[in-house]
Amino acid sequence: MVLSLRHLLPSTRPREGLLTAYRIWYQAEKGRKSTAVSAPTSWRDAADKWQWSERAEAWDVQQRLERIKEEDETRRKNRERRIALLNAVMARASDALLKLKADEAKWSDVLTAIRLAVQELRYEVWR
Repeated sequence: MVLSLRHLLPSTRPREGLLTAYRIWYQAEKGRKSTAVSAPTSWRDAADKWQWSERAEAWDVQQRLERIKEEDETRRKNRERRIALLNAVMARASDALLKLKADEAKWSDVLTAIRLAVQELRYEVWR
């Protein structure tokens, strides 16, 4: 059985993570709960020999780094979308400004849209 490495992470008492992992394995393997109060010696020896805690911690750090990288990429893509949207608002507002007829003009709406787009673009581009 493959164990989730998070159960092997060091806790305040390092052997607790090992016991939790053993109990999960036992439940899956035997179909009943383990009453063990500590992991078997063979598990403790293997954990020491193969540095399970250290390896589990390294794996967890790597997983966190990958999540951070994915989140950064998502933020970058979202930012690009916002900038494209704001540029489109600017273009439409500029077009509207050029096409407005003095007797139908709602200059304040067009100017408000332009101000908002410029303000947001400055924030997105310069942050």
